[in-house]
Amino acid sequence: MATDLRRAHLPTLVREAADLGRRAEQQLGALTAPQLNWRPNPEEWSVGQCLDHLILATTLYFPAFRDIQAGTKRATFWERVPVLPSLFGPWLIRLLSPERSARVPAPAVFRPTESHVEPQIVRTFVATQEELVGFMTATASRDLDRVVTSPASRFITYDLLDAYRIIVVHAQLHLQQARRVTELPGFPRKD
Repeated sequence: MATDLRRAHLPTLVREAADLGRRAEQQLGALTAPQLNWRPNPEEWSVGQCLDHLILATTLYFPAFRDIQAGTKRATFWERVPVLPSLFGPWLIRLLSPERSARVPAPAVFRPTESHVEPQIVRTFVATQEELVGFMTATASRDLDRVVTSPASRFITYDLLDAYRIIVVHAQLHLQQARRVTELPGFPRKD
Protein backbone atom coordinates (compact mmCIF):
# COMPACT_ATOMS: atom_id res chain seq x y z
CA MET A 1 0.00 0.00 0.00
CA ALA A 2 1.41 3.38 -1.03
CA THR A 3 1.82 6.15 1.53
CA ASP A 4 -0.81 8.89 1.05
CA LEU A 5 1.19 11.96 0.06
CA ARG A 6 -1.54 14.46 -0.78
CA ARG A 7 -0.67 16.63 2.21
CA ALA A 8 2.73 15.18 3.11
CA HIS A 9 5.44 17.43 4.44
CA LEU A 10 8.99 17.38 3.09
CA PRO A 11 10.52 14.90 5.60
CA THR A 12 7.85 12.33 4.66
CA LEU A 13 8.46 12.93 0.94
CA VAL A 14 12.22 12.53 1.41
CA ARG A 15 11.73 9.21 3.22
CA GLU A 16 9.26 7.93 0.62
CA ALA A 17 11.46 8.97 -2.35
CA ALA A 18 14.46 7.18 -0.82
CA ASP A 19 12.32 4.15 0.01
CA LEU A 20 11.00 3.97 -3.56
CA GLY A 21 14.57 3.74 -4.82
CA ARG A 22 15.35 0.95 -2.35
CA ARG A 23 12.17 -0.96 -3.21
CA ALA A 24 12.88 -0.68 -6.94
CA GLU A 25 16.35 -2.11 -6.38
CA GLN A 26 14.99 -4.97 -4.25
CA GLN A 27 12.00 -5.83 -6.44
CA LEU A 28 13.37 -5.12 -9.92
CA GLY A 29 17.15 -5.07 -9.63
CA ALA A 30 17.65 -8.73 -10.56
CA LEU A 31 15.41 -8.67 -13.64
CA THR A 32 16.99 -9.67 -16.93
CA ALA A 33 16.78 -7.66 -20.14
CA PRO A 34 14.00 -9.90 -21.53
CA GLN A 35 12.03 -9.46 -18.31
CA LEU A 36 12.51 -5.68 -18.27
CA ASN A 37 11.37 -5.41 -21.88
CA TRP A 38 8.40 -7.80 -21.77
CA ARG A 39 5.08 -6.09 -22.49
CA PRO A 40 1.69 -7.62 -21.68
CA ASN A 41 0.43 -6.15 -24.96
CA PRO A 42 1.41 -3.35 -27.35
CA GLU A 43 -0.71 -0.77 -25.48
CA GLU A 44 0.89 -1.41 -22.08
CA TRP A 45 4.37 -0.57 -20.85
CA SER A 46 7.09 -2.95 -19.83
CA VAL A 47 8.84 -2.68 -16.46
CA GLY A 48 11.74 -0.96 -18.24
CA GLN A 49 9.42 1.55 -19.89
CA CYS A 50 7.84 2.38 -16.52
CA LEU A 51 11.30 3.11 -15.13
CA ASP A 52 12.39 5.03 -18.24
CA HIS A 53 9.23 7.15 -17.98
CA LEU A 54 9.90 7.92 -14.31
CA ILE A 55 13.53 8.84 -14.95
CA LEU A 56 12.55 11.15 -17.80
CA ALA A 57 9.66 12.80 -15.96
CA THR A 58 11.72 13.36 -12.80
CA THR A 59 14.93 14.63 -14.38
CA LEU A 60 13.05 17.20 -16.47
CA TYR A 61 12.40 19.02 -13.17
CA PHE A 62 16.07 19.08 -12.18
CA PRO A 63 17.05 22.33 -13.96
CA ALA A 64 14.35 24.24 -12.03
CA PHE A 65 15.44 22.57 -8.78
CA ARG A 66 19.06 23.55 -9.47
CA ASP A 67 18.01 27.15 -10.05
CA ILE A 68 15.97 27.21 -6.82
CA GLN A 69 18.85 25.66 -4.91
CA ALA A 70 21.23 28.29 -6.33
CA GLY A 71 18.78 31.12 -5.69
CA THR A 72 18.72 32.06 -9.38
CA LYS A 73 15.21 30.89 -10.32
CA ARG A 74 13.23 33.61 -12.07
CA ALA A 75 9.45 33.40 -12.15
CA THR A 76 7.81 33.04 -15.57
CA PHE A 77 4.60 34.83 -16.49
CA TRP A 78 2.50 31.74 -15.70
CA GLU A 79 4.28 31.21 -12.40
CA ARG A 80 3.18 34.70 -11.33
CA VAL A 81 -0.53 34.04 -11.94
CA PRO A 82 -1.64 33.59 -8.32
CA VAL A 83 -4.49 31.08 -8.57
CA LEU A 84 -2.93 28.49 -10.89
CA PRO A 85 -0.50 26.78 -8.48
CA SER A 86 -3.22 26.18 -5.90
CA LEU A 87 -5.37 24.48 -8.57
CA PHE A 88 -2.89 22.42 -10.56
CA GLY A 89 -0.78 20.97 -7.74
CA PRO A 90 -3.56 19.23 -5.77
CA TRP A 91 -5.31 18.18 -8.98
CA LEU A 92 -2.20 16.46 -10.37
CA ILE A 93 -1.46 14.78 -7.04
CA ARG A 94 -4.97 13.27 -7.04
CA LEU A 95 -4.75 12.40 -10.75
CA LEU A 96 -1.48 10.50 -10.32
CA SER A 97 -2.42 8.75 -7.09
CA PRO A 98 -1.81 4.97 -7.19
CA GLU A 99 -5.29 4.45 -5.72
CA ARG A 100 -6.92 5.98 -8.80
CA SER A 101 -8.12 3.43 -11.30
CA ALA A 102 -8.42 5.67 -14.37
CA ARG A 103 -5.44 5.59 -16.72
CA VAL A 104 -4.06 8.92 -17.83
CA PRO A 105 -2.02 9.09 -21.04
CA ALA A 106 1.49 10.43 -20.55
CA PRO A 107 2.24 13.80 -22.15
CA ALA A 108 4.54 13.43 -25.16
CA VAL A 109 7.52 14.89 -23.31
CA PHE A 110 7.23 12.10 -20.69
CA ARG A 111 6.69 9.12 -23.01
CA PRO A 112 9.21 6.31 -22.53
CA THR A 113 11.41 4.78 -25.15
CA GLU A 114 10.00 2.21 -27.53
CA SER A 115 13.42 0.64 -27.95
CA HIS A 116 15.14 -2.06 -25.90
CA VAL A 117 15.84 -1.08 -22.27
CA GLU A 118 19.08 -2.30 -20.69
CA PRO A 119 19.20 -3.79 -17.16
CA GLN A 120 21.12 -0.79 -15.76
CA ILE A 121 17.82 1.15 -15.99
CA VAL A 122 17.04 0.00 -12.46
CA ARG A 123 20.29 1.48 -11.15
CA THR A 124 19.65 4.66 -13.14
CA PHE A 125 16.23 4.96 -11.52
CA VAL A 126 17.77 4.48 -8.06
CA ALA A 127 20.39 7.16 -8.83
CA THR A 128 17.64 9.51 -10.03
CA GLN A 129 15.78 8.99 -6.75
CA GLU A 130 18.98 9.70 -4.84
CA GLU A 131 19.48 12.93 -6.80
CA LEU A 132 15.85 13.89 -6.14
CA VAL A 133 16.36 13.32 -2.41
CA GLY A 134 19.44 15.54 -2.64
CA PHE A 135 17.39 18.36 -4.17
CA MET A 136 14.65 17.91 -1.59
CA THR A 137 17.16 18.11 1.23
CA ALA A 138 19.06 21.04 -0.31
CA THR A 139 15.90 23.07 -0.89
CA ALA A 140 14.34 22.29 2.52
CA SER A 141 15.44 25.65 3.85
CA ARG A 142 14.21 27.44 0.72
CA ASP A 143 10.71 28.73 0.21
CA LEU A 144 8.69 25.58 -0.52
CA ASP A 145 5.91 27.88 -1.76
CA ARG A 146 8.17 28.86 -4.66
CA VAL A 147 6.28 28.23 -7.89
CA VAL A 148 7.64 25.93 -10.60
CA THR A 149 6.35 24.98 -14.03
CA SER A 150 5.47 21.49 -15.17
CA PRO A 151 7.86 20.22 -17.83
CA ALA A 152 4.74 19.07 -19.72
CA SER A 153 3.15 22.51 -20.15
CA ARG A 154 4.31 26.06 -19.53
CA PHE A 155 1.01 27.16 -17.99
CA ILE A 156 0.71 24.29 -15.49
CA THR A 157 2.31 25.58 -12.32
CA TYR A 158 2.45 24.53 -8.69
CA ASP A 159 4.57 25.22 -5.67
CA LEU A 160 7.84 23.39 -5.03
CA LEU A 161 6.35 21.21 -2.29
CA ASP A 162 3.56 20.08 -4.63
CA ALA A 163 6.17 19.40 -7.34
CA TYR A 164 7.92 17.03 -4.93
CA ARG A 165 4.58 15.45 -4.01
CA ILE A 166 3.71 14.98 -7.70
CA ILE A 167 7.05 13.34 -8.48
CA VAL A 168 6.87 10.93 -5.55
CA VAL A 169 3.19 10.03 -6.11
CA HIS A 170 4.00 9.48 -9.78
CA ALA A 171 6.84 7.12 -8.83
CA GLN A 172 4.51 5.22 -6.49
CA LEU A 173 2.02 4.79 -9.32
CA HIS A 174 4.47 3.47 -11.90
CA LEU A 175 6.47 1.26 -9.55
CA GLN A 176 3.18 -0.35 -8.59
CA GLN A 177 2.43 -0.74 -12.31
CA ALA A 178 5.88 -2.29 -12.91
CA ARG A 179 5.40 -4.74 -10.05
CA ARG A 180 2.00 -5.76 -11.46
CA VAL A 181 3.64 -6.48 -14.83
CA THR A 182 6.02 -8.92 -13.11
CA GLU A 183 3.04 -10.74 -11.59
CA LEU A 184 1.20 -11.35 -14.87
CA PRO A 185 0.89 -14.96 -16.11
CA GLY A 186 2.89 -14.37 -19.31
CA PHE A 187 5.83 -12.62 -17.61
CA PRO A 188 9.06 -14.46 -18.54
CA ARG A 189 10.64 -16.40 -15.72
CA LYS A 190 14.36 -16.94 -15.25
CA ASP A 191 15.71 -20.22 -16.53
